[in-house]
Amino acid sequence: MLEKTANYILEVVAPIFNRQGYIGTSLSDLTQATQLTKGALYGNFKNKEELALKALELNTRRVLKPLNEQVNRVENHLDKMYAVVHYYRTYYERMQEIGGCPFLNVSIDAKHNNPELFHRVKSLEGRKQQALARILKEGIRREEINGAIDAEVFAKNMYSLIVGAYFMSFVQEDDSYLNTALDQLEYDLLPQLRM
Repeated sequence: MLEKTANYILEVVAPIFNRQGYIGTSLSDLTQATQLTKGALYGNFKNKEELALKALELNTRRVLKPLNEQVNRVENHLDKMYAVVHYYRTYYERMQEIGGCPFLNVSIDAKHNNPELFHRVKSLEGRKQQALARILKEGIRREEINGAIDAEVFAKNMYSLIVGAYFMSFVQEDDSYLNTALDQLEYDLLPQLRM
């Protein structure tokens, strides 16, 4: 029963933390949304910080699961890189539905207010970039990707281009920034990976 209640709480509060941030989300927001008392919330979670961390984990799974599924559908590692680009083609619309990108939202909100939450999202972002580098390295090893490229540098540039373009699309409320960056990746940069 306790686990069921904790899951219910997370399902309800994860979108609130994503939209309003850690600082912008009050305890009354959480009790009102869940229709539970403060005691019921803190009977399942130590404090607001633990609840925010668990909400970030849930939001992360919701964002990364479809990306991982799309990438894992293909065998060739060059195709996996294209699958990443295709995933981000609908990212702006999907993130609008949930109140924005949880990684971007948390990193901005928590940078000076919640070091643990900030370091968690910083670690997640680093792991996402490293996942790209691993795909590239494995593709080079299998001779599916041009071995002349530096996998770490390419992954860093690719990820920076995507995140920066998403940030501009979000701030300007215009998905053309992201689409233009993805076009550059798909038609100019990824072809450089071919053998």
